[in-house]
Amino acid sequence: MDGAAVTGGGTLPTVAELNWKIAGVADFNNDGNIDLLWRNVASGENYVWYINGASVTGSGSLPAVVDQNWEIVGIADFNGDGNPDIIWRNLSTGEDLIWHLDGITCIGGDSLPTVPDQSWTIAPQDY
Repeated sequence: MDGAAVTGGGTLPTVAELNWKIAGVADFNNDGNIDLLWRNVASGENYVWYINGASVTGSGSLPAVVDQNWEIVGIADFNGDGNPDIIWRNLSTGEDLIWHLDGITCIGGDSLPTVPDQSWTIAPQDY
C-alpha cells in the first residue's frame, strides 16, 4: 500500500483448518516486517508466522491456552523492552493479563484489574 493505493500483492499459504483465526499482527522476530499471530479457537494452540512481503519465512509456537474463555485482545510493547507482548481477556470472568514476550518466548506476565462487566472491551490499537 501507498496511502490508499494498492502497489502490489501476493498470496500467503492456505490454511484449510477453519478453527485457525488470525488473532493479531506484530513484528515478533524484530526484522522490521509484520508477522501473523494465529490462534486455534478449538484447541487453544497459538502460532506465529514470520512474514516477509507475501512469504512465510518461518514459524513458531507459543504456549497453548486451552480454556476458550481466554481471548487475545491486543498486542503491543507493554513493558518497553522493544518486543511485542500479548494481552488476554477472560470472556467469562473479566480477568485481564499480559504475556511479556521475547520473540515468541513468554518471559513473564502481569495481571491487570478484573473487569467483570462484559460490556467493557479492550479497544484495538489503530496503526
